[in-house]
Amino acid sequence: MKSIRQLPVSHILAILLLGLSSNLIAQDEWRLDPNHSTLHFKVVHMAISEVVGEFTDFSVEMSAGPDFADAEITFQATTKSIDTGVAGRDKHLRADDYFDAIEFPTIIFRSKEMKNTGNKFYKLSGELTMKGVTKSIVLDVNHLGTITRQNGSVKAGFKITGKLNRMDFGVNGGSVTVSDEVTVEGNFQMVKQ
Repeated sequence: MKSIRQLPVSHILAILLLGLSSNLIAQDEWRLDPNHSTLHFKVVHMAISEVVGEFTDFSVEMSAGPDFADAEITFQATTKSIDTGVAGRDKHLRADDYFDAIEFPTIIFRSKEMKNTGNKFYKLSGELTMKGVTKSIVLDVNHLGTITRQNGSVKAGFKITGKLNRMDFGVNGGSVTVSDEVTVEGNFQMVKQ
């Protein structure tokens, strides 16, 4: 058997291209089913209770192979879609001392790596941009399952959780009654394209 050094350059290139093309072919595109997905957050208020809110306008796109370990994920939320169930609070959160929804209309996450940690659990690392500040974060992902429906469409469910410090992104609001730590939870149904 010849070693790799003994093979002609054309054979080595062919092997590399074959490997690359099979990897590219194995990637599937997935889009969010917005009717069966949520993006929530919670903070502690006055150190005695949690306040929960959500972004009602968001999107998720994913490119991944069958085991999702190599997934490339992008999601973004429209900051003006923030909803905590209290109109006055939502208006304040959209103002420039919190999210500044006019100047910074979107929050964007772009993945860098998704590692399988076993039993349908993953660590998703990437860059989160909020209020003009970009920071690296790591999120926990639970692949809840994949199904093929009677109409032939394929859906996969994911729960994504993580914590971040809002002050790192300049989302301070001058309030000491709200915790710096924010817990984020996304429940996403993805549809294979």
